[in-house]
Amino acid sequence: MQTDEKKVAFVTGSTDGIGLFTATKLARDGYKVIIHGRTQEKVDKAMNIIQSQVPEADLDFVVCDLQSIKNTKMMCDLLLSKYQKLDLLLNNAGVFILERQESVDGHEMTLAVNVLAPFIITCKLLPLIRKTLNSRIIEVGSISQPSYMDLDLIEHKTNYDGYRAYDYSKLSVIAFTFELTERYPDLWINTLDPGTVNTKMLILSWGKCGIEVGEADDEYWLATNEDLQKVRGKYFVNKVEEKAEKQAYDLDFRKKLFLKLEEITGIKYPLN
Repeated sequence: MQTDEKKVAFVTGSTDGIGLFTATKLARDGYKVIIHGRTQEKVDKAMNIIQSQVPEADLDFVVCDLQSIKNTKMMCDLLLSKYQKLDLLLNNAGVFILERQESVDGHEMTLAVNVLAPFIITCKLLPLIRKTLNSRIIEVGSISQPSYMDLDLIEHKTNYDGYRAYDYSKLSVIAFTFELTERYPDLWINTLDPGTVNTKMLILSWGKCGIEVGEADDEYWLATNEDLQKVRGKYFVNKVEEKAEKQAYDLDFRKKLFLKLEEITGIKYPLN
């Protein structure tokens, strides 16, 4: 079991893009960084990249395809068995899919990876996070939020639109972040738009219209900025607190969404 006093960070989707960039910066800061990727090949490549830039990097890894509820839970159980604490959980992983796909569990893929996975991971790893006084949880949202979301259409079974599925997923993440702040007032949890960054996802969905990955430090800023230590339950864009779409603040909508996510995942958040 991990017992050292070094800060420990777990970054999902850290084998490329913003996740890899942020993991590298955290490693340079002296964090023990747990790299997550979908395959061993991706993980190995990412760890080699980080260590080429930060030779002293202290790294660990987990391999998990986050579309699987069972595998996501097993990944968390592995981390619970290895670590005594977690100082930073950054739920960075996400997908954008043009044509509807279903996960191994039969759920729409964008929902599975972008919403169900971070919902499970955050809950399962709460025991590690709450053992550290200044621990942080970051859920990655987006400026791509719809003005209205119909919970009955969360699986996008008809008239699938990849953009709408993605927008729904990001409003869901922001809404459950705000709900967690309500339920756990002592928990440091915030959400952000990571910026318009030329990742593979952005290029696939909107084309090359953003900044380069090497400039995308908003996630790192939110993870490490000491001035934000007392800030909870906020949504940031370009390192400035912004208002999310109105529905994210709707208590009734949030509770219904939370119940639906608990039902789908089989995850039950503790009462306190």
